[in-house]
Amino acid sequence: MLQTVAPGTIFGVPVRNRVFGTLAVLWGAFIVVNYAIGGGGEGNEVYETGQFVGMVLGAALLVIGVRMLIKGRR
Repeated sequence: MLQTVAPGTIFGVPVRNRVFGTLAVLWGAFIVVNYAIGGGGEGNEVYETGQFVGMVLGAALLVIGVRMLIKGRR
């Protein structure tokens, strides 16, 4: 039997959650990979600290995005 889904959803998952989750995963992964390839911060302590905090926020974006995508599929 054919199931109907609510408008604005893909397989019953809100499109907004899939889009934001995908963007968070891509952006977070880009930040973490860029930090890993670049070898971290170079320069004075303040610049290095800023680079590290940016990497931590990128990792948080990656984790939150993956969680949004997994949670949306349930």
